[in-house]
Amino acid sequence: MNTEDVQNNAEVSKIGDDEQLRSPLVVLRDLFAIDLRSLAFFRIGFAIVLILDVLYRWRDINFFYTDDGSFSRIEAIRNMGPYNFSYHLISGAWQFEAFTFLLALIAHICLLVGYKTRWAAFFSWLHIISIHRRNYQILQGGDDLVRNLAFWIMFLPIASRWSVDAARSTIKDVRTQVVSVASFAILMQMFCVYFFTGLLKSGDPWRVDGTAIQYALEIDQFTKPFGYFLLHFPNLLRFMTLGVWYLEMYGPFLVLIPLRNSLFRTLAVVLFVGFHTGLMLSMELGPFPWTCMLGWCLYLPAAFWGKLLPGSERAAGASLTPPPPPALSLRVGLFFREFALTFLFVNMLAWNIRGLDFPKWEKYYPVSYNFICQIFGLDQFWAMFSPFPLTIDGWYVIVGETTKRTINLTPGSEPEDPITDEKPEWVVDMYRTERWRKYLMNMMFVDNKGWRPWFVTALARQWNYHHPDEPIKVIDIYYWIENTNLKGPPERRKDLLWHYDASLP
Repeated sequence: MNTEDVQNNAEVSKIGDDEQLRSPLVVLRDLFAIDLRSLAFFRIGFAIVLILDVLYRWRDINFFYTDDGSFSRIEAIRNMGPYNFSYHLISGAWQFEAFTFLLALIAHICLLVGYKTRWAAFFSWLHIISIHRRNYQILQGGDDLVRNLAFWIMFLPIASRWSVDAARSTIKDVRTQVVSVASFAILMQMFCVYFFTGLLKSGDPWRVDGTAIQYALEIDQFTKPFGYFLLHFPNLLRFMTLGVWYLEMYGPFLVLIPLRNSLFRTLAVVLFVGFHTGLMLSMELGPFPWTCMLGWCLYLPAAFWGKLLPGSERAAGASLTPPPPPALSLRVGLFFREFALTFLFVNMLAWNIRGLDFPKWEKYYPVSYNFICQIFGLDQFWAMFSPFPLTIDGWYVIVGETTKRTINLTPGSEPEDPITDEKPEWVVDMYRTERWRKYLMNMMFVDNKGWRPWFVTALARQWNYHHPDEPIKVIDIYYWIENTNLKGPPERRKDLLWHYDASLP
């Protein structure tokens, strides 16, 4: 045995002794610590998600974000709370929206490479808040999670590893992990997503007969081919349903086990990444699974990176000088910042608790307090397939009449395609993006019938712009409603959602 082996064994023995002697306070602190490499990995992946989000939204920038589209600024302001803001409301022209998208793309790229990272994180968060408030009609759970994570990372050292800022700095961040209110909050944010949605899954399909996943896979607007394949195994789906509910309810507690916490953290990451991989294979859920998987990667412990990238912490910036101790004014500022973040986290937690039973908890956290979370984008509600999945589904048939011919305006169709009431082979393929799916799926409900005239007006306007020689005269929006029946053929009926006549005022 050489000298290096003896030293390594001595270090391992010392680490083992230290673990046995750790105080409860130290154990508690380590439960909410984030390894700086995990934080850097999250920053890179999160920036990629944001860049792709901008590019996907760009495809429909005119339809969803301008005054010529389906949701004008007048409607947006009318539906916006008093404490929400959106700089996208400054102008309704597509040129202005394109400029804001370009600025957001630059901020996200800077976040990706870690250049001027704090400013990049701030402007990324500002864009996310603004674009979400501009058009709430196309938002989903993944957007809520993106918005919340974007807030907390502004107060974390996301550029300490694997960034341009770290490479250029002459001051080495000698920490290997970060423990702060922000690290606690972002980790608990991921905990809340699953724990609260587990509590909200109160219906019998989740907790009694185990048919929830079967119902969910019957929603054609979500389901991919692999999801339809799973429908052939109802007994397996019942087992999976109970497994998902137990995972969401109790899986997050794995990260709070103090004994061998690194092992249980890694296990939790593997379980939840596997869970969301299965969701992506079977259902179209937009950015939500990717964002969730990245969020769980924040829990990856130092032991994981030690195995994957041995020696990475020793090699990183070993010759650089450590930072000087902070001045008194800085320590005071940090204290007030931590106090403010604690206050915001408590409000975020209260918001989630109120969502479990609004009449019961609203008196303790009234809606008059909503502005606290809304200002910073911390409003949230994790009710995915809760209390049970939808039992109604369907598809659109949109027929237009121009001055020359009848045209097919159904999503996923070309104007020349034959118009038919037959169910599409793959309903999920009717929607070119997740934004379109969410928008049209929401518009089907009676509560959102006010969206329909804006939608058909925007359709007509866009058609007339590209076909000035044959303007639209009439548009009829039909929706085939399909009620899920696990014991037999589904019940179907065709409803006329809206009739548009260009000759009427």
